Amino acid sequence: YALVNRSHAIAAVFGVVFILTVVFSLISAQSFMASLLHFQEVERLQASDAYQDNKNAKTRAQTKVENLAISSSEVSTAQAKVENLERQQSAAQKTYDDYASRGNYPTRARQAAHDLERIEGQLAKHQNIVSRGSAYNGALANLDRLESKKVSGGFESVANAGFSSVAFALGVDMKTFVARLLLFMAIGSELITTMFFFYAGRVMGSRVRKYTHNEMIQMQHQLMEETKEKEAMNDRFKSFLPVVETLAEAQSSEAQSSEAQSSEAQADPENIEQVKLPTKEKKAIGTEYTCFEDGCENTFTARTVWHKRCDECRERQSKQHRKQRAATS
Repeated sequence: YALVNRSHAIAAVFGVVFILTVVFSLISAQSFMASLLHFQEVERLQASDAYQDNKNAKTRAQTKVENLAISSSEVSTAQAKVENLERQQSAAQKTYDDYASRGNYPTRARQAAHDLERIEGQLAKHQNIVSRGSAYNGALANLDRLESKKVSGGFESVANAGFSSVAFALGVDMKTFVARLLLFMAIGSELITTMFFFYAGRVMGSRVRKYTHNEMIQMQHQLMEETKEKEAMNDRFKSFLPVVETLAEAQSSEAQSSEAQSSEAQADPENIEQVKLPTKEKKAIGTEYTCFEDGCENTFTARTVWHKRCDECRERQSKQHRKQRAATS
């Protein structure tokens, strides 16, 4: 649709977005499948006898390392003392042999034997520390060997399994593949940004109408004429304003005078000509009429123009009004 309407920038944007979406979808699908197969392989290998044996061996090696743990400084100090005590032992042995070979110095021979025994005791203590250090180093080496040992059909880390599989399929290193992928994403985003700017600057900018010099002069003249017409209308309105105010004041004074006249003229309720009632409701005083209430056939003689009920109905209605007033009070 964009190409048909010659919106090449929009078409290019959609094309780049489509390519990026397809590529990322393929990588995501490959990563998902690679991770799924990897976890299945991990579960299968963890259930094998070789894996369990290697795991138990690493557990034993770890326990041995923890039991033989010793600092390297302590081992170095013990090694230096062992070397010094070995030299002392050699000298004490030579002295003992010299006095013991001659029977004239039994006291010196016993003293040399005592010194030799003391040196050998200290030497054995420090040799044990050195031996423990050697055993500790051996246990560490064995643990490292077991940690680096791969069980038959062993598995690698699951980190970036999808990237690893895609990089392997493309024949490149995983780090190289990730770097190229990031570069591809950066180029795609730059292309999209550039195309949007191009569309806003060229395509949208071309839609703005460009007026010629004559058209601008005509618009200026039209604006000036409209301004003059508005000013003339305002002047006319100002000239008619006093007349309007005078008419308004006259109407208000007439309304006030009519209200005063109506307030002064009070209708006499006993005068049938002054009471403003419909013609059918007016009663002539002294004339006989039928009762107003439904179902009542009694007649009465009108005493006022308001008279509508007979004496019985009138008394009954008065009692009802008195009861209502008593109830409300």
